This record gives sequence, structure tokens and C-alpha cells, in this order.
Amino acid sequence: MGDLETESIIKSDSDAVIFDDIVNVAGKDTQMVLIANGIKLINLKDKISKKEEANIGRFLEWRDVISASKDPKSTGKKTLWILNYIHHGSKSILHHRCLKVHDNNGNSDRLITAIQEQCSKVVGRPKKLFVLINPIGGAGRGRHIYQKAAESLFKLASVETHVVVTEKSKHALEIGETHDFSHYDGIVIVGGDGLYQEFLQGLTIQTQKKSGINYDDPNAELSKLNIPIGIIPAGTGNGATGLVNGVNHAETAVLNIIRGEQHRGQIFIVHSGSEFLCVSALIFSYGMFSDMIKRTEELRWMKRARYPYALIGMLFKKRRLFQAELQYRLKLEDEDARERNGQGEQQKSEWITHKNETKNYNCIYTVPCELVDAGDHNILDPFGSHVMLVVGSGCSHVAIFKSFMDLSLGKKRNSTSSNLEFIDRVTDFRIKVLRDEQGGSERISGARARKIALEHLVDIDGEVIHLKSLDMTVRMQPSFTLLYGIKKINSFVQV
Repeated sequence: MGDLETESIIKSDSDAVIFDDIVNVAGKDTQMVLIANGIKLINLKDKISKKEEANIGRFLEWRDVISASKDPKSTGKKTLWILNYIHHGSKSILHHRCLKVHDNNGNSDRLITAIQEQCSKVVGRPKKLFVLINPIGGAGRGRHIYQKAAESLFKLASVETHVVVTEKSKHALEIGETHDFSHYDGIVIVGGDGLYQEFLQGLTIQTQKKSGINYDDPNAELSKLNIPIGIIPAGTGNGATGLVNGVNHAETAVLNIIRGEQHRGQIFIVHSGSEFLCVSALIFSYGMFSDMIKRTEELRWMKRARYPYALIGMLFKKRRLFQAELQYRLKLEDEDARERNGQGEQQKSEWITHKNETKNYNCIYTVPCELVDAGDHNILDPFGSHVMLVVGSGCSHVAIFKSFMDLSLGKKRNSTSSNLEFIDRVTDFRIKVLRDEQGGSERISGARARKIALEHLVDIDGEVIHLKSLDMTVRMQPSFTLLYGIKKINSFVQV
């Protein structure tokens, strides 16, 4: 539900009353009714101002109630206590708000106890969280963002936290793969897309090992993750948190974790040859984008300026073509897949070979989100069941980048390039890079050596990963992760 809504919206004779009392809010006597669905505030005066309407005459769902407690500074005959709640603003932004309540009848202790008890019953609300912070990601403000945006709110919501700060490269991967999370209700990532991807990969490996699954097998049926993950943005790239929260905003991410609403998201599992390579939660790209990310790594001395510099350089650089065989599978339309198997798995087509006589490509990319038509714009849904595969077979770098921006911003496709294709409803795809053997084992030119090196790199969530083999298999895993966030995303956040 949105912000506190008017009492008339929730009138229902079937609402079971938990507690009913007269309190004073904003100087007005107000009836506070605790019911099964939440808290009703009914002003007892016939006429109230718009300013007073901002605090009284409303309804709060229990999911949006954080806590209730006595004001330690309260003095006088009437006890003052505080009701902490979540305000739903525009564009999916959430804020912490509090309502000052004066006790008229000496029932403050009973009211506070009843409210706290109902808050503890909210489905999915965590009581104990494992928090992982990257102290150097982004502008190195991970600790500060956590302390400012999360620490006090978790305490206010009676959420116990165990905080771990990463200390070395791949530490998040190690923690995800080896730490025992069975004593926690959820996991919080304080960082960017790189930290999330690294931890998610480790947790995926741990889950498969515990289930006895050979995750090196590209055709293995993997065990899903069953502990919810929340992402507080504190990195250079924060696309993942924007997707699941509808906005890139630290306080919103924290409050969505406290609300406890959880949904299952899809990711990619990537294999290189016959071995597991990685997971991808935000973008898979081979070709132009992986070349650009590699360039940004070479320019780390430029700090944040390296990203626009590398992008501009890439847009006007000569295209690097690679020869490959591309195959993909599609999710069948419901009318074509009338029967579902006993596990309710989606039905897929046979492998389809992409038609390209020259076998020349310069970029193949996708994001693990379903493209949803919302009329005049599109929405990327991270909780979907198939993806859009974008294939560049010799088009300009500008056309590829524009297609990515249009996809990110929810714009309708308007590309007229015959060498840029959009393949919808893709569930899995395979790329086999065809190597020519020019030069054999003899000396090769520097340009040729660099091309061979670039052919062994793939962009995973904004980081370049070295390929063990030039045969890649990418499988979408629907409903694989469990994430704190919102299901309905009203506007897309750029990845």
C-alpha cells in the first residue's frame, strides 16, 4: 500500500479488533484501532485541516509499521510515545517517519506491547541478518552508508545484525561459499554490483555442494537459493539494487528489507566448456562491452573518469569482429506448451542456430530480466522467466550502445540496422568462438595477440572474467534467488 491512507478505504466489518483506545495526535483526540491488517487512526472531530490530515485519519499496514516505543524525553501527565512507520513516496522511494502520540487514558504500555507483537508477526520480516560490507567499492563509503542509512533503522526494528567487512580480493566469494548462514533470516549486501555478483556466486556454489549437485554440468538441475538477500547501494555500479527496489536509494533498500517482502528473481549460470564459470545477475556481454570494460581496468589511474573516457573511445573505435556459432532456445508460448511437467517447469524449444552466413559478430549481450510491454514504454522485470538477446553482427558501436540505453531506459526499439537483432523469449544460449590459426605457434603481431586475449574475456555484471574455453553456455535460472524488494516496478532504473 502507499503512504498512510484514509480510514474510509479500509472499512470492513470483518476486521478483528486487537486494541482500541483514544489518544492525542497533533493536538487532536484520535481513535487508534489495532486490527488484523494494521492500525486505523480516526479523528474524532468533524473538521480537520489539511496539515492535520497529514497525521490523522489514516491507515497503516503492519508491514509498514517499524516499531513503537516510549519517548525517553517524555515529561508531564500524558506519556508521549513514538510510532515509527514507513512512508511510501513517489517513484518507489521509501522514508522513515514517526508519529508522536500522547497517552490519554494510561494505556500506552499496552498499546506499545500490542504493536510490537504485531510487528514481530509480519511474514518475512527478519530478526537476525548477516551484513557484508565492501569498504573500498565506489567512493569507499560502504561503512559510512551502512552506519547512516541502515544501522539505526535495523536497531529501531529490533533486527539483530552480524557485520563482516571484506578484507581482500574475492573475500565475498569465499564468505558466500564457506560461511554457515543457517542461523540468519537474511543476508544484506552493502556495496555495488560486483560485490553482489561475487557473493551470489559463492552462495550458489555452497548450495549446490550441500545438495550434491555437479554444478560443472551445464545440464544439471540446480538447487535454488532459499535465504533472502537485500542489496544496499554503495558501489560504482548499483543496477541490481535499482532493479529489485525500483530505485537506487539506500534508505529505500533498508526499509524494503525491514518490510520483509520477498520475491524470486532470475539469474544466468555461465559455463565455459565443461566447467562452471560464474553467475550473472545483471548483464552478460561478449564482444564490444567486454572490450570496453577491459579498457576501463587498464585506466584505473583515472578513477571514475575512466568510464566515460573508455566509452567515448570505444564508440569511435574500429569494430573488432569475431567469428562464432550462436545457438539459443526459446520459451514456448503457453498455447504451444499446453502440458507442464510435474515440477511445473517451463517448456523450451529445441536449440535454434542463428542465421549468419559470415559468422561475424561484434557484440552479443543480454540482461537477466524479462522485457514487459507497458504501452508507451518497456519495463525490465528481474522476476520474469525469459530474456531478450541482442545480437550485433557487424553494426556500429553507436547502434549497440544506443540499443542498450533504450533497453535500460524502457524505450521502445527503433533500430533499423539489419545487423542488429533482438531475439525475445530466450531461455538459454550457446556461443562457440571460431578461432583461425593464423601464425600457428610462430610469432604473431601485437594486434593479433591482443585480439586473442580479448577473445578470452567476457563481461559479467560490469567485470571482465577470463574464459577457460571459447565455448560458452548461458542458462537462465528462473526463480533462483530470493530477494528483498518490490514485485511491481513502476518505472525502470538504469542498469
